[in-house]
Amino acid sequence: TNLMRKDLEKGIDFGVITTAMPIWLSTLNDISYIYPLQKELFDLVIIDEASQCDIASIIPVLHRAKRLVIVGDQQQLRHVSFLSLDKMIEYADIEGLNLGDDVVNFRDNSILDYALDHITSQEQICFLNEHYRSIPEIIDFSNQYFYSDALNLMTKLTFESKVGGLIWRKCDGNRMASGVNEKEAREIVQSLNKLISFEEVKDMSQCSSVAIISPFRKQVNFLKSLLSQELSLQEMKKHDIIVGTPFELQGEERTRVYVSWVIDDAVQQGTLQYLDREDVFNVTITRAKDFMINFHSFDPKKIDRKSLLFEYQAHTLNYRAEETKDHYNDEFFTEVTKSLIKLEVKDDDIIPNYRVGSYTFDIFLQKGNRKYFIDLIGFPGIQEGTFPFEQYRMLFRTRSQILAIPYTYWQFNRAACLRYIEQTLNG
Repeated sequence: TNLMRKDLEKGIDFGVITTAMPIWLSTLNDISYIYPLQKELFDLVIIDEASQCDIASIIPVLHRAKRLVIVGDQQQLRHVSFLSLDKMIEYADIEGLNLGDDVVNFRDNSILDYALDHITSQEQICFLNEHYRSIPEIIDFSNQYFYSDALNLMTKLTFESKVGGLIWRKCDGNRMASGVNEKEAREIVQSLNKLISFEEVKDMSQCSSVAIISPFRKQVNFLKSLLSQELSLQEMKKHDIIVGTPFELQGEERTRVYVSWVIDDAVQQGTLQYLDREDVFNVTITRAKDFMINFHSFDPKKIDRKSLLFEYQAHTLNYRAEETKDHYNDEFFTEVTKSLIKLEVKDDDIIPNYRVGSYTFDIFLQKGNRKYFIDLIGFPGIQEGTFPFEQYRMLFRTRSQILAIPYTYWQFNRAACLRYIEQTLNG
């Protein structure tokens, strides 16, 4: 078969193929199967989820690339190597290689590790700091604990629901010798059935999608077995239900996520240490977009206060959306706000000095499904400066409306300013 394939490749001009279809989305295996091992075949290769790509598997792809972009997150799960340390040492000895060289230690190092260790300039690094998946209540702990509060939470560009998006539900279950917490699993299925019943009249495009995740493989297997008995295939498809460990669900997202933590008050220290793996924990708590329920069977007073799980529960239970209404506002802001209210914008829908990540916006308001940002320019005080260029670029990426109002124009052409605002708010 390989000989036939090589003979076939000889008669194909792959330059014509890449010209006709210049962009390819592929796994590593598919690229190796479809394309010949031809040097610099592609102008650019982008490797996504690079923390999960081991160096050995990526070498044939690198050979095909003129330029390379590596995209990955050191706080996400790493690749799993089934190569034993002894075997890797044996290979290194055969080739006369030094195992201390990180490219040789491909069992432990990903292509992301290798790239970060060998960059020569800060200009080679671009930090993707805009988060578009989870509402702030869900992502806040991860942002603060794993990313030093450096993420701009783009999901904050809307008014937060008064109903909490993250819930802890005590199940009073027990982790059995088999590693399964049956009570948590059955309560998850019960909650899922309620959702399915509530959304029964909705079509598939309007239904919540669901992920069920547990850090423990045996619990995942039990959940899969239970769901196969309780739910129909049609219900599974309608809600796009997936069940898995963090290793299976990295890169996945759903509108609703149910987490089964499994452990009880008799938890062993070794189990908590596994949950303290930052990559496993981070992936577990960041799959949900709008709603997340943590099903648990432990008393926080009886687990290690230094554990990630304890810190996470304490943080999320105490989470409060940042209150901005009490911030100082100047005369210019007051005049514009009064005018907005006259234009039938509700006072509760106007938020001054609204902070998103490292940016603060003079006025944020929402009317219907539309979001608006007003930039007050020129009046002496905290709101006098214009938005930085990067701030404007960020807003354009979210397709939000931006209204820039200079103070002098407001003073001498107020009627024109009001017409401009009214026309914008009315679409």
